[in-house]
Amino acid sequence: MKNRRILIMACSGFVFAVILGAYLVKRRVRPSCWTSGDQPLTYAVEMKESEVKDGPGKESKTSRLTGKIQFLPAAAPSLLDSSTALEGRFFPSQYQYGDDLYKEFRDFTYSFQVEIDDRCHVKSIDFDGRETFSARRTLQRLVRVLALGRQGEYIDFLGESQMQKNISEQDSAALSYTRVSILRPIKASNLDESVKLNSILSSHFEYQGPLRSLWYPKCTVSERLLLSVGSKNETKVLDYFIELVQLKEDLQPFKASVIAKPYRVRKSLAEDLRGRDRPSLYDVLKPNPPSLSLDQAIEAFRHDQARRNEAKAELIEYLRSHPEAMVKVRSLIEERTFTDEQLIHILFVLAKVGSAEAQEAIASLISNENLDAGTRLRSIFAAGELRIPGAEVINSVRNTYQSLINGAAKMDEMTSSALLSSGLLASNLHDIMPEEEGRLLADIRSIYKVTESPEIKANTLDAMGNTANEEFAQEIRDSSHSPSELERKAAYDALARVPLEGREVILVQAVRSDVNTKARFAAYQSLKTIGIDKQAVTTVKTAISHEPDGMNRIAGMEVLGRALAFHDDAKTALLDLIAKENDPAVLQAAGRYVSAYDILKAKHKP
Repeated sequence: MKNRRILIMACSGFVFAVILGAYLVKRRVRPSCWTSGDQPLTYAVEMKESEVKDGPGKESKTSRLTGKIQFLPAAAPSLLDSSTALEGRFFPSQYQYGDDLYKEFRDFTYSFQVEIDDRCHVKSIDFDGRETFSARRTLQRLVRVLALGRQGEYIDFLGESQMQKNISEQDSAALSYTRVSILRPIKASNLDESVKLNSILSSHFEYQGPLRSLWYPKCTVSERLLLSVGSKNETKVLDYFIELVQLKEDLQPFKASVIAKPYRVRKSLAEDLRGRDRPSLYDVLKPNPPSLSLDQAIEAFRHDQARRNEAKAELIEYLRSHPEAMVKVRSLIEERTFTDEQLIHILFVLAKVGSAEAQEAIASLISNENLDAGTRLRSIFAAGELRIPGAEVINSVRNTYQSLINGAAKMDEMTSSALLSSGLLASNLHDIMPEEEGRLLADIRSIYKVTESPEIKANTLDAMGNTANEEFAQEIRDSSHSPSELERKAAYDALARVPLEGREVILVQAVRSDVNTKARFAAYQSLKTIGIDKQAVTTVKTAISHEPDGMNRIAGMEVLGRALAFHDDAKTALLDLIAKENDPAVLQAAGRYVSAYDILKAKHKP
């Protein structure tokens, strides 16, 4: 009897282990919801709204918001967890309300996190707490519109909606939805802000393009709704339109790309403040600064690591409201009372403040030859972050690289950094101060023409890339055929940022025939940024198949992986390369874009 009980327990345990093992294997090899790798998925966004209130005069309001939204997996699902966390960022281009156009919104960056399950349905959307209500509502709508294409729940400012899926007789692949009703309306905490749906006059959610990655490459929404608003139940008609179109080219990389040495400066120093301390979408700065002294603000900034971002925001507010305090801040910097890490932050706080006093302080720090090189160098980096730089800052940067204009054969890190910063300043001045922009562009071109040093020329090409100006098309083309490996590499890198006609052709030719390994890597990296056309898929595949360097093959696999959403041939090319690849690192990189199941099939294909 005892032996029978033991046998039954052993058999039960074995059956349970087999079932669990089969479940885990199935989870490991089934196609994943996210197959776009560790590169951002980017959409261009356009939102238009028009509302007409009933009553005398029929008051009408219109608004239009444009920008770009990016998603990147922040945490891959574990073996037992089907959820994936996506880091999201929204970059507005401009916001128009009535006749007022707010171009300054192009400087704002808004961060959030989306949790999705293995069917690409949204489980939750989390914010950092600094957003306004309208910003949160806008981003929730955009994410829910994308997820609806995967038959997810649709929730917007009205509440959870019942959606009807439409089947097209002409095109079985076409997908569209119609909003039928509100299942669970959202209750407003304030009656004056309540919004109630009276009727749906028209509704159309359309999804186009092959579904090869997380969500559909194109989504359009148009609705006409009759609403009751506020405690008085005023009626209004809301017309709105949303369009999201997937882009091949990233707006801004999540990770800073490696830039060549010795004098090619990485942007990583600016990463911490770039985009994190800017106001959230639609935010208005507090009219009254916190009631603390400069010493208290700086002490909080220095020592309170847990609330460093909040302390920086308070310091920015304080300096904007107390411009006279800028003199003391400059003295503290000159006396080297900050650590290197704190110095980077405090200088970019000055750039964020951007006032005349802040710019005067930055210009003085750059020009002060009695200061240590590290402080001056970091001040030059901060100058490149000024949204509207003044003449004093521009002149201090120009004076630093003046020796290069005069034909100097060598440069140090200071002149190199100043030249790169001049490209950023020119970009920031575009359409705002064309004369100052023209002076900086002329400086860069003059240095390019006068120098014979490959290092200086490469640095100048980096500055051209920072301007993102098509004026330098000929110089970049010429340098892409230079006998200097460093110069060619810099030209390929600049092509990722300058929208030059025919740049893809130059880069595809480079990955196929450039003899230098690092130059080919730079070309692959730029192709990852700008994307490739259908005609280039075969050429890139051939280049990868003949590529001896493993890092370059990884970059090439990523180029094809990012083309999956746009070209059918890209997946075939990627799987053909996987079938012949034996380097585990290269296979791991390719596996970010296709499922484990696809890789197994490719490796065991007869």
